[in-house]
Amino acid sequence: MINVKNVTKTYGSFTALFNVSFKVDKGEVLGILGPNGAGKSTLIKILTSFHYPNKGNVKIFGKDITENSKEILRNIGYIPEKLALYPELSVKEYLNFISKIKGIKNPKKEIDKAIGIFKLESVKNKLISELSKGFKQRVGIAGALINNPKLVILDEPTNGLDPNQIIEFKEFLKELAKTSTILFSSHILSEVESICKRIIIINNGEIIADDTKENIAKNRIQETEIDLIIYKDSEITKEHFSKNNIFTLIKIEEYEKEINISLRLAPDKTEKELFKYVVSQGIILKSMIPKYENLEKIFSKLTKEKKQ
Repeated sequence: MINVKNVTKTYGSFTALFNVSFKVDKGEVLGILGPNGAGKSTLIKILTSFHYPNKGNVKIFGKDITENSKEILRNIGYIPEKLALYPELSVKEYLNFISKIKGIKNPKKEIDKAIGIFKLESVKNKLISELSKGFKQRVGIAGALINNPKLVILDEPTNGLDPNQIIEFKEFLKELAKTSTILFSSHILSEVESICKRIIIINNGEIIADDTKENIAKNRIQETEIDLIIYKDSEITKEHFSKNNIFTLIKIEEYEKEINISLRLAPDKTEKELFKYVVSQGIILKSMIPKYENLEKIFSKLTKEKKQ
């Protein structure tokens, strides 16, 4: 779907992106994170053909963006951070205008569908200039997605939405992901964490992480902390977990029917080895949960490390 290869973008003596490469497969939901000035916005501008790279190339739908931008953009729904709407048009007039630009064959059907999905029925005949920020954001999103695009690029799409609207938007994205590939950029880390399966972190124009949140966290730590919940006699439990070359015991908490055990795996040991050990000892295991850093901590540490 998207193939970015060795992309470098400079503005005079300033390098906004350096040797950036990644691929996005059909149906993926990819989150892009980066502090201010990291190169995130430059990357999005290149993907939407507002800017072109100085080096490297970008292919979308198998076609070079520099040579086939018009054709490619017809199949992209782009929601920029700052929406460019037409305040003198009504909501319905705006969506009709967008439908004509995109060459939609049955505009009335698609407009009515968009109005329903984004709950714009009560304001469809109002001028855009009269709308609240939240409604304007919804109109912009409706316009971007009205052509059922194969690829959706979202840059801070929840700006202006209230908490309930954000929840609804997340649910909509889950449905959208069934038919579209989504690239989601946001400064709200919890949103990216809850919506995106894969995350790219950009800092100083370079990709410093590209994986699932769990794998990014796992790759950052030499020793994994794990919480076990088991059903077992506490004395036998302490005996089994007091000395072992697979892990180091952190603490044991005893409850009426279960025992919670926190431990740290040795650097050369795996969760699979721990599981085999627990089963071999006849211990009845209720759950085994690896403990990873949350995305906020990972993001902060990664970007600070690269500055030093």
